[in-house]
Amino acid sequence: MNKSIIMFTLLLFVNLLPSHADLTALNFSPKFLNDNATFVAGNVTKTLAGDESFLDLEALAGVGNDDLMSIQLIGANQNVSSVDITLDIENATPGGDNDLIIYLTDGVNFIGLQRADNGGGRLEIFNSNPPGANVSGSLFTSFNSLFQFNVDMTASSLTATGEMSSQSLVGNSSNFLNPDNALSLIINGNSAGEIFRVKSISVEITSDPAVPEPTSIVLLSLAIFGFVGYRRR
Repeated sequence: MNKSIIMFTLLLFVNLLPSHADLTALNFSPKFLNDNATFVAGNVTKTLAGDESFLDLEALAGVGNDDLMSIQLIGANQNVSSVDITLDIENATPGGDNDLIIYLTDGVNFIGLQRADNGGGRLEIFNSNPPGANVSGSLFTSFNSLFQFNVDMTASSLTATGEMSSQSLVGNSSNFLNPDNALSLIINGNSAGEIFRVKSISVEITSDPAVPEPTSIVLLSLAIFGFVGYRRR
């Protein structure tokens, strides 16, 4: 009987302890995006390379800061604390303008990054529906298809970091993303005729365990007191 009480108390104690943060790693190949992403009809034409090494997204006539493609990264109720995104997206516009816009949304709010002027002008972070208000901008002089974007959702103000060609910028936004909403990644077209050659998108999402509810705290306290009381007998 006494052994049963000990085992029950220990199991209750262990089950009520907060778990470690979870890391979700996602790697989206051009073929996976072609088959599983959502493409906005009338805004984009998609072309998967024959060897599946890239996916071209061409903004159609009439596009002006309009969504081209979206893909859900994580479902609701995950208490997300940070999102790290690494993208390899080339400028494939033949002799034309190319202003890649990519952003995260929780279905209501937005935080994103724009690689402006063919990768030879500005790297900008914005905090509302594109084009949105810029919260940070940085000049850079060299083009690189590979760049990174991080969103820290635990800061007092949401922090986004962009890095490209060994240059970086940080923007703080009061426009928060809800950590318990589903999060999606969006590629947005600045103007008609732009072609974005997507070669890879990698995402790492850190989610933290939920804070114990009052009932769980009470049960945890009972477990501790029960174990201590038994030890004193």
